[in-house]
Amino acid sequence: MPLISLFIPLYVKDIALTIGNGWTSLRTRVQTWNSKLHEHAQTFRDDHPDANVRIFDAGGVFSKVLDDPKKYGFKDSLTQYMLSEAVEEECIWYDELHPTSKMYKIVAGELAEFLMGQGTLDVEE
Repeated sequence: MPLISLFIPLYVKDIALTIGNGWTSLRTRVQTWNSKLHEHAQTFRDDHPDANVRIFDAGGVFSKVLDDPKKYGFKDSLTQYMLSEAVEEECIWYDELHPTSKMYKIVAGELAEFLMGQGTLDVEE
C-alpha cells in the first residue's frame, strides 16, 4: 500500500505566531503541496485501480496535540525548547518550526496505527 503524507497545515495560529515574516510564503507552499498531493494521489488511484492509496494526515496529529497539549504531557502549545528554560520533553517545538523528539514519537505512533488499519487520520478526498 503506497503511503503518502501531508505536510503540517501551517494555518495553526500558534505556529503563525512564531514564524513571523516568512509565514505567508511558507503557508502558500504547504497549501500548494497538499493540494497537488491529493491530485496526484487521485491520478495514481485512477491509473492503478488495484492499488490501495491512502493519505496520512500528519497535520491532524499536530492539531490534536496543539488543541490539548497537556493531555500529551506537554507544557503548552507555544514553548520552544531552544528559546526557554523548559525541558525538551515538555515542549512540542524544538525551535520555531521543528518538532521535538517526543512530538515525532507521537506522530510515529499515529502513523503505525494508521498503517495497521486502526488509525483514523485518513484525509477525505
